[in-house]
Amino acid sequence: THSSLGIGTVVGSEIFNQLLICAGAVAAARTNVLILNKFVVLREVTFYGLAIGFLLIALSDRRPINDDNQDDHDQPNHIFIRWYHAYLLLLGYL
Repeated sequence: THSSLGIGTVVGSEIFNQLLICAGAVAAARTNVLILNKFVVLREVTFYGLAIGFLLIALSDRRPINDDNQDDHDQPNHIFIRWYHAYLLLLGYL
């Protein structure tokens, strides 16, 4: 597409899912109190931050497509994912 709508949809839906899972966990608690392990919360937040950081790095290459028929100023920027950015995302997944 010619906008950042796709990126916003992916990141926005992930944030919504995280909040919904947290709300569902609190609603499912029998005593309405959750005792959380600080190590587990810190681990999850750290890996979530790394995943978002990797995604931003992979999607950071934006430039217009050069076409001889059109003026460079009128073209929208397109997102290019380089092979090493894709490999970084794959390693982060593993």
